[in-house]
Amino acid sequence: MLDFILYITILFAGTGVGYLAARPYENRVIHLDELLLTLKILQAEMEYRSDPLPDLMDRIAGRTTGKASHFLSTVCQLLGKKDRYDLYESWKQAVDEVYGESALASEDKEILSQAGIELGKTDMANQHAMFAHLFKGLENQRKEADEERRKKGRIYRTLGASSGVLAVIMLL
Repeated sequence: MLDFILYITILFAGTGVGYLAARPYENRVIHLDELLLTLKILQAEMEYRSDPLPDLMDRIAGRTTGKASHFLSTVCQLLGKKDRYDLYESWKQAVDEVYGESALASEDKEILSQAGIELGKTDMANQHAMFAHLFKGLENQRKEADEERRKKGRIYRTLGASSGVLAVIMLL
């Protein structure tokens, strides 16, 4: 009976390791979805309100959840420091702080960082074009991340379960 419990535990452990190895691919998709939603809300708020950009970002950060919300909060905090007046520098530093150790790929972070260059510096027509370019880039990255999640995630989950089965067979 004790052997049977050991075998089941090994099987579950192998499967669990496979799921843990696949988790970063799932997290990347989740982070990109959060970013797309939050930035679309930011664009809508910019188009329909004439509030200062830090106020808009702070309001949106309070209404949304996840890393994207934390990202906007960090941008606002960095802009609030007395030695900070440049939105791009604050935006880029927030990308590094919030998404530095996340599941986002370096291309994802670069696309997000580049958005800070034009944000809030031009009229709404140019802002609309900037957001369209940003959304296109992030949506392409989202599709790539979803494909990677489906392929590599399945491989890692299968390898984890297979290694658990192999370990049980070797112990028999």
